[in-house]
Amino acid sequence: MISIEMITKNDNNINKSINAILNQEFKDLEIIIVDSSIEDHYKDYESISCIKYIHDVNSNFLNARFNANKVAGGDYVLLLDSTRILDKDVLANLINLGENKDMVIIPEINKSKSKILNYNKWGKIDINYVLSNCNPVNGIFLPRFYKKNILDDAFNRVLNNINKNEINNICSLEDRMLYLEALKISNKIGVCKSYLIHRESESLMNYIKKYYRYGKCNYYVFSRISRYSYLGDPRVKIENKGTSIHKNSLKNKILFFIKTISFILGFLSAKFKHQ
Repeated sequence: MISIEMITKNDNNINKSINAILNQEFKDLEIIIVDSSIEDHYKDYESISCIKYIHDVNSNFLNARFNANKVAGGDYVLLLDSTRILDKDVLANLINLGENKDMVIIPEINKSKSKILNYNKWGKIDINYVLSNCNPVNGIFLPRFYKKNILDDAFNRVLNNINKNEINNICSLEDRMLYLEALKISNKIGVCKSYLIHRESESLMNYIKKYYRYGKCNYYVFSRISRYSYLGDPRVKIENKGTSIHKNSLKNKILFFIKTISFILGFLSAKFKHQ
Protein backbone atom coordinates (compact mmCIF):
# COMPACT_ATOMS: atom_id res chain seq x y z
CA MET A 1 0.00 0.00 0.00
CA ILE A 2 1.07 3.57 -0.69
CA SER A 3 0.50 6.17 2.03
CA ILE A 4 0.12 9.57 0.40
CA GLU A 5 1.04 12.17 2.99
CA MET A 6 -0.40 15.52 1.93
CA ILE A 7 0.16 18.78 3.79
CA THR A 8 -2.07 21.77 3.11
CA LYS A 9 -2.98 25.22 4.34
CA ASN A 10 -5.75 27.49 3.07
CA ASP A 11 -5.89 25.74 -0.30
CA ASN A 12 -9.31 26.10 -1.91
CA ASN A 13 -8.28 23.86 -4.81
CA ILE A 14 -7.11 20.85 -2.82
CA ASN A 15 -9.85 18.70 -4.37
CA LYS A 16 -7.96 18.80 -7.68
CA SER A 17 -5.09 16.97 -6.00
CA ILE A 18 -7.37 14.52 -4.18
CA ASN A 19 -9.38 13.69 -7.31
CA ALA A 20 -6.20 13.04 -9.27
CA ILE A 21 -5.20 10.49 -6.62
CA LEU A 22 -8.61 8.81 -6.52
CA ASN A 23 -8.63 8.55 -10.34
CA GLN A 24 -5.36 6.61 -10.47
CA GLU A 25 -5.57 3.02 -11.70
CA PHE A 26 -3.57 1.94 -8.66
CA LYS A 27 -6.06 1.75 -5.77
CA ASP A 28 -4.14 0.24 -2.83
CA LEU A 29 -3.59 3.53 -1.07
CA GLU A 30 -4.46 5.81 1.79
CA ILE A 31 -4.42 9.62 1.83
CA ILE A 32 -3.32 11.34 5.01
CA ILE A 33 -4.13 15.04 5.02
CA VAL A 34 -2.55 17.33 7.60
CA ASP A 35 -4.39 20.65 7.40
CA SER A 36 -2.87 23.73 9.04
CA SER A 37 -5.75 26.00 8.07
CA ILE A 38 -7.65 27.78 10.82
CA GLU A 39 -10.91 26.18 9.71
CA ASP A 40 -11.44 22.45 10.26
CA HIS A 41 -12.42 20.71 6.99
CA TYR A 42 -13.02 17.20 8.36
CA LYS A 43 -16.60 17.06 7.06
CA ASP A 44 -15.32 17.57 3.50
CA TYR A 45 -13.56 14.20 3.62
CA GLU A 46 -15.39 12.00 6.14
CA SER A 47 -17.26 10.18 3.36
CA ILE A 48 -14.03 9.09 1.60
CA SER A 49 -12.90 5.91 3.33
CA CYS A 50 -9.25 6.06 2.27
CA ILE A 51 -8.67 9.53 3.76
CA LYS A 52 -7.30 10.18 7.23
CA TYR A 53 -7.71 13.83 8.15
CA ILE A 54 -5.62 15.63 10.78
CA HIS A 55 -6.37 19.24 11.65
CA ASP A 56 -3.46 20.99 13.35
CA VAL A 57 -3.42 24.74 12.97
CA ASN A 58 0.00 24.96 14.65
CA SER A 59 1.85 22.61 12.30
CA ASN A 60 4.56 23.88 10.00
CA PHE A 61 6.09 21.85 7.20
CA LEU A 62 8.41 19.50 9.09
CA ASN A 63 6.01 18.83 11.94
CA ALA A 64 3.06 18.37 9.58
CA ARG A 65 4.96 15.80 7.54
CA PHE A 66 6.06 14.00 10.69
CA ASN A 67 2.49 13.89 12.04
CA ALA A 68 1.31 12.37 8.77
CA ASN A 69 4.10 9.80 8.73
CA LYS A 70 3.32 8.67 12.29
CA VAL A 71 -0.09 7.35 11.24
CA ALA A 72 0.91 6.06 7.79
CA GLY A 73 0.39 2.33 7.34
CA GLY A 74 1.76 1.78 3.84
CA ASP A 75 4.90 0.03 2.68
CA TYR A 76 5.65 3.12 0.58
CA VAL A 77 5.15 6.84 1.20
CA LEU A 78 4.52 9.64 -1.28
CA LEU A 79 5.20 13.12 0.14
CA LEU A 80 2.83 15.63 -1.42
CA ASP A 81 1.71 19.21 -1.00
CA SER A 82 -1.88 20.01 -1.93
CA THR A 83 -0.56 22.14 -4.80
CA ARG A 84 0.74 19.01 -6.56
CA ILE A 85 -1.44 16.95 -8.89
CA LEU A 86 -0.56 13.42 -10.00
CA ASP A 87 -0.35 12.75 -13.70
CA LYS A 88 -2.05 9.61 -15.01
CA ASP A 89 -0.50 6.31 -13.86
CA VAL A 90 2.06 7.95 -11.55
CA LEU A 91 1.29 5.58 -8.66
CA ALA A 92 1.57 2.46 -10.82
CA ASN A 93 4.91 3.67 -12.15
CA LEU A 94 6.13 4.41 -8.64
CA ILE A 95 5.22 0.95 -7.37
CA ASN A 96 7.12 -0.65 -10.24
CA LEU A 97 10.19 1.45 -9.50
CA GLY A 98 9.85 0.82 -5.77
CA GLU A 99 10.64 -2.85 -6.24
CA ASN A 100 14.29 -1.98 -6.88
CA LYS A 101 14.62 1.60 -5.63
CA ASP A 102 14.39 3.00 -2.11
CA MET A 103 13.40 6.50 -3.22
CA VAL A 104 12.05 7.95 -6.45
CA ILE A 105 12.13 11.42 -8.01
CA ILE A 106 9.03 12.65 -9.85
CA PRO A 107 9.87 15.53 -12.25
CA GLU A 108 7.43 18.43 -12.07
CA ILE A 109 5.57 20.51 -14.61
CA ASN A 110 4.47 24.00 -13.56
CA LYS A 111 0.95 25.07 -14.52
CA SER A 112 -0.44 28.54 -13.83
CA LYS A 113 -3.05 31.00 -15.05
CA SER A 114 -0.16 33.40 -15.52
CA LYS A 115 1.54 32.85 -18.90
CA ILE A 116 4.97 33.75 -17.59
CA LEU A 117 4.68 31.22 -14.75
CA ASN A 118 3.32 28.45 -16.97
CA TYR A 119 6.85 27.75 -18.13
CA ASN A 120 7.39 24.00 -18.32
CA LYS A 121 6.26 22.05 -21.36
CA TRP A 122 5.45 18.38 -21.64
CA GLY A 123 8.27 16.36 -23.10
CA LYS A 124 10.38 13.27 -22.64
CA ILE A 125 12.07 13.13 -19.26
CA ASP A 126 15.87 13.04 -19.44
CA ILE A 127 16.62 10.59 -16.64
CA ASN A 128 20.38 11.18 -16.78
CA TYR A 129 19.85 14.94 -16.43
CA VAL A 130 17.56 14.41 -13.44
CA LEU A 131 19.99 12.06 -11.69
CA SER A 132 22.89 14.44 -12.28
CA ASN A 133 20.94 17.26 -10.59
CA CYS A 134 19.58 15.58 -7.46
CA ASN A 135 22.14 16.59 -4.85
CA PRO A 136 20.29 17.18 -1.53
CA VAL A 137 22.13 20.44 -0.88
CA ASN A 138 21.76 22.32 -4.15
CA GLY A 139 20.05 19.90 -6.53
CA ILE A 140 16.99 20.73 -8.63
CA PHE A 141 15.23 17.40 -8.18
CA LEU A 142 14.39 15.67 -4.90
CA PRO A 143 12.64 12.36 -4.16
CA ARG A 144 9.02 12.41 -3.02
CA PHE A 145 8.48 8.65 -2.98
CA TYR A 146 10.19 6.54 -0.31
CA LYS A 147 10.07 3.07 1.09
CA LYS A 148 8.45 3.55 4.50
CA ASN A 149 11.31 2.08 6.52
CA ILE A 150 13.80 4.40 4.81
CA LEU A 151 11.64 7.47 5.47
CA ASP A 152 11.01 6.45 9.09
CA ASP A 153 14.74 6.25 9.68
CA ALA A 154 15.32 9.58 7.93
CA PHE A 155 12.66 11.27 10.08
CA ASN A 156 14.26 9.91 13.24
CA ARG A 157 17.67 11.19 12.18
CA VAL A 158 16.33 14.65 11.34
CA LEU A 159 14.37 14.99 14.57
CA ASN A 160 17.36 13.83 16.61
CA ASN A 161 19.42 16.61 15.03
CA ILE A 162 16.96 19.40 15.87
CA ASN A 163 15.98 20.85 19.21
CA LYS A 164 12.37 19.91 19.98
CA ASN A 165 11.48 23.56 20.49
CA GLU A 166 12.56 24.33 16.93
CA ILE A 167 10.73 21.57 15.06
CA ASN A 168 7.45 23.40 14.61
CA ASN A 169 9.18 26.55 13.37
CA ILE A 170 10.66 24.92 10.27
CA CYS A 171 8.61 25.91 7.23
CA SER A 172 11.08 25.04 4.46
CA LEU A 173 13.94 22.69 3.59
CA GLU A 174 12.39 19.73 5.42
CA ASP A 175 12.39 17.81 2.13
CA ARG A 176 16.14 18.34 1.74
CA MET A 177 16.80 17.37 5.35
CA LEU A 178 14.92 14.10 4.90
CA TYR A 179 16.63 13.35 1.59
CA LEU A 180 20.05 14.13 3.06
CA GLU A 181 19.49 11.64 5.88
CA ALA A 182 17.90 9.04 3.58
CA LEU A 183 21.03 9.08 1.41
CA LYS A 184 23.06 7.99 4.43
CA ILE A 185 20.93 4.83 4.48
CA SER A 186 20.60 4.10 0.76
CA ASN A 187 21.62 5.52 -2.61
CA LYS A 188 19.10 3.52 -4.64
CA ILE A 189 17.33 6.39 -6.44
CA GLY A 190 14.95 6.06 -9.37
CA VAL A 191 13.22 8.54 -11.67
CA CYS A 192 9.53 8.29 -12.51
CA LYS A 193 8.65 8.60 -16.21
CA SER A 194 5.39 10.38 -15.38
CA TYR A 195 5.09 13.98 -14.22
CA LEU A 196 3.84 15.67 -11.12
CA ILE A 197 1.86 18.80 -11.99
CA HIS A 198 2.59 21.78 -9.77
CA ARG A 199 -0.19 24.34 -9.45
CA GLU A 200 2.01 27.40 -9.49
CA SER A 201 0.99 30.83 -8.17
CA GLU A 202 -1.83 32.40 -10.16
CA SER A 203 -0.11 35.76 -10.49
CA LEU A 204 3.44 37.06 -10.70
CA MET A 205 2.92 39.06 -7.50
CA ASN A 206 1.94 35.92 -5.56
CA TYR A 207 4.99 34.20 -7.04
CA ILE A 208 7.24 36.99 -5.79
CA LYS A 209 5.62 36.85 -2.34
CA LYS A 210 6.16 33.10 -2.22
CA TYR A 211 9.90 33.31 -2.84
CA TYR A 212 10.18 36.26 -0.47
CA ARG A 213 8.60 34.02 2.18
CA TYR A 214 10.97 31.18 1.27
CA GLY A 215 13.89 33.53 1.83
CA LYS A 216 12.64 34.36 5.31
CA CYS A 217 12.11 30.68 6.14
CA ASN A 218 15.58 29.77 4.87
CA TYR A 219 17.14 32.38 7.15
CA TYR A 220 15.58 30.63 10.13
CA VAL A 221 17.25 27.33 9.22
CA PHE A 222 20.51 29.11 8.33
CA SER A 223 20.67 30.98 11.65
CA ARG A 224 19.03 28.57 14.13
CA ILE A 225 19.36 24.95 12.97
CA SER A 226 23.09 24.36 13.23
CA ARG A 227 23.05 20.77 11.92
CA TYR A 228 21.42 21.89 8.66
CA SER A 229 22.45 25.55 8.48
CA TYR A 230 24.31 25.06 5.21
CA LEU A 231 21.02 24.05 3.54
CA GLY A 232 19.71 27.55 4.26
CA ASP A 233 22.80 29.34 2.99
CA PRO A 234 21.52 31.84 0.38
CA ARG A 235 24.49 31.18 -1.89
CA VAL A 236 23.43 27.53 -2.09
CA LYS A 237 19.76 28.35 -2.57
CA ILE A 238 20.41 30.82 -5.37
CA GLU A 239 22.24 28.08 -7.26
CA ASN A 240 19.17 25.83 -7.40
CA LYS A 241 16.34 28.36 -7.72
CA GLY A 242 16.55 29.02 -11.40
CA THR A 243 16.81 25.72 -13.17
CA SER A 244 14.15 23.28 -14.26
CA ILE A 245 13.64 20.36 -16.57
CA HIS A 246 13.87 22.89 -19.44
CA LYS A 247 17.09 24.47 -18.27
CA ASN A 248 17.94 26.59 -21.31
CA SER A 249 14.71 28.48 -21.92
CA LEU A 250 14.68 32.29 -21.86
CA LYS A 251 11.57 32.27 -19.70
CA ASN A 252 13.35 30.13 -17.12
CA LYS A 253 16.22 32.62 -17.00
CA ILE A 254 13.76 35.46 -16.39
CA LEU A 255 12.11 33.50 -13.59
CA PHE A 256 15.52 32.72 -12.14
CA PHE A 257 16.15 36.44 -11.80
CA ILE A 258 12.73 37.09 -10.23
CA LYS A 259 13.08 34.18 -7.81
CA THR A 260 16.59 35.18 -6.81
CA ILE A 261 15.78 38.81 -6.05
CA SER A 262 12.62 37.87 -4.12
CA PHE A 263 14.47 35.19 -2.17
CA ILE A 264 17.40 37.46 -1.23
CA LEU A 265 15.10 40.26 -0.09
CA GLY A 266 13.17 37.81 2.12
CA PHE A 267 16.39 36.40 3.57
CA LEU A 268 17.79 39.85 4.30
CA SER A 269 14.56 41.11 5.83
CA ALA A 270 14.61 38.20 8.29
CA LYS A 271 18.27 38.77 9.01
CA PHE A 272 17.84 42.48 9.78
CA LYS A 273 14.75 41.75 11.89
CA HIS A 274 16.68 39.38 14.15
CA GLN A 275 19.83 41.44 14.51
